[in-house]
Amino acid sequence: MENTLEKLQHERAQLQNNVLEIEDNDRKATAQRVQALKECYEELELVAAAVAPPTQPEDGMRNPNPAVLTGEFYASYLVVLLLSKNLNDARFLWKRIAPETKQASAPLKAVWEIGKALWTRNIARAYEMMDQPWPGELQQLIGHLRVSTRASMAELLSVAYSKLSFNDAAQALGFAQQQDLVAYCEDLKWQVHTSEQLLQPEPLAHNPSHSITLQQLDDLAQHVLHLEQNTVMKLP
Repeated sequence: MENTLEKLQHERAQLQNNVLEIEDNDRKATAQRVQALKECYEELELVAAAVAPPTQPEDGMRNPNPAVLTGEFYASYLVVLLLSKNLNDARFLWKRIAPETKQASAPLKAVWEIGKALWTRNIARAYEMMDQPWPGELQQLIGHLRVSTRASMAELLSVAYSKLSFNDAAQALGFAQQQDLVAYCEDLKWQVHTSEQLLQPEPLAHNPSHSITLQQLDDLAQHVLHLEQNTVMKLP
């Protein structure tokens, strides 16, 4: 079993490198790499718990293997779940992490703040948390999460809006500077009207041919409603 644990740790490192280092526009292939990494984390957590010394019932909810299931491990695991759009799984993972592991890891608690923001559709808060400094491998993982979140929001905006203000778009896409927002939207081939501070989104080239789903529309409506009620950022 311990050999299995070592093998899984090595596999996790390889799969994580694949997610972080391979850049392409094939969203299906990217999703498959993230899914493979997610499944590896799941198995690694189970095996690490299985090889640990047994705990007594009176021990309560404790980390079964703190040498392997560290705060850093769970922080990365949470980010991978967020990357795979598994918010429910992220919530359940947070609930089962031992309290002492949560308390000992500031990065783990910070990642969960991102998860909570995404769960409540507070996209501006999610970007705010993503933009803070992160230690070690978390910096790259969070960078990928930011890119993924922005791409998902751009796709929803592109099919649901004919016009959008700069400020709403900036919060939905996570930009603090107008020039960065404009450059990103121009790359998407959206029409930019600087004098009117308006954007005209265009359907993205990689969008599926079918219509946006009701769930996606509901998600977008909730995101934008939250932004409109909490608009505090004005672009310079």
